[in-house]
Amino acid sequence: MDMITEKNEDEFDAAFKSIMHRTDILSKLVQGLIPEMEGKDLDYVKRCLSPDGMERIPGRDTELRNDRMGLVKADCIFDIIFPQDEGRVGLILGVEGQGKSNPGYPITNRAMVYSSYLLSDQKDKDFKGSDYEKVKKVYAVWIMLHPKTEYRNRILRYRMKGACEWPPEPDFTVPDMDLTEIIFVNLGKPDSELSNDMLGMLNTIFTQGLNRQEREMRLRVNYKISIDDELSDELERINMSMGSELREAIMEDMREEAYEKLYDEAREKAYEETYEKAYEEAREQIRREDREKTVQFMIKVLCNTNSSDESVESILKDVDPDIAEEVKRRLQQNKDESN
Repeated sequence: MDMITEKNEDEFDAAFKSIMHRTDILSKLVQGLIPEMEGKDLDYVKRCLSPDGMERIPGRDTELRNDRMGLVKADCIFDIIFPQDEGRVGLILGVEGQGKSNPGYPITNRAMVYSSYLLSDQKDKDFKGSDYEKVKKVYAVWIMLHPKTEYRNRILRYRMKGACEWPPEPDFTVPDMDLTEIIFVNLGKPDSELSNDMLGMLNTIFTQGLNRQEREMRLRVNYKISIDDELSDELERINMSMGSELREAIMEDMREEAYEKLYDEAREKAYEETYEKAYEEAREQIRREDREKTVQFMIKVLCNTNSSDESVESILKDVDPDIAEEVKRRLQQNKDESN
């Protein structure tokens, strides 16, 4: 969550993580994003996240270590345990909050690195030695708090797919290797009319523009979220800590969009100037070629008719003066060379 300054970072982090650890909120996110939950009711999803029926989900250790790549501190990591699996972890879910849409590097690259950590971190925890068949699929969800305008209220998903390249057999079945999916949930305005309840809930929780009472009422009425004193305080803290930083992020994105617009306009102008120059050069080339063809044709006609100087002048009187002069020059040159 690198949009938050040092002053607000601790408060924002604590509030964000606390909110995402609430069973009623996380269950709606999981129900809306995880394909294994398609068609399942909310009570089933809650049992997968909190078999003991707790209101808060403890989650995994969020410090992920790699001997070669170092330490990564994630926001939230959860186990998803299907009731039929007798307590064994079925899936691993990571949830990250991201403020700036352009933090100075491709956010997709960072998301892929985090997903790789979530996979490699399972070794010696979820499986031992070479028991790679026990690797759990990872879902990495990135909640984009202020995405660029064209991405708002959109959910983007990245999957790994295989294909048979040789021989070209489109119907050949390639073994699955879908151990990770990265999902970007791009928030929009809280008053947006959406048919996606999960996205609407996140908009209501995290985006600016609602007062405390209106935010809580919408969560209760529209998304059936129970608001206790603790959640009420967390919602207020997270939105207060986001306020100034979100404005900064908005201004930064506006500056970026302005720069992109200026660049596009400059590029368009350069393209038009280049096109016009190329067009004029092409027209000039055509004129030169047409002129040469005309000169050669007139010389051929005059040579075949053995025209006298007077008849040459008569024939060329209606021809472009520049072409006529060139014809006469070449005729004289031919005469001189023949003598």
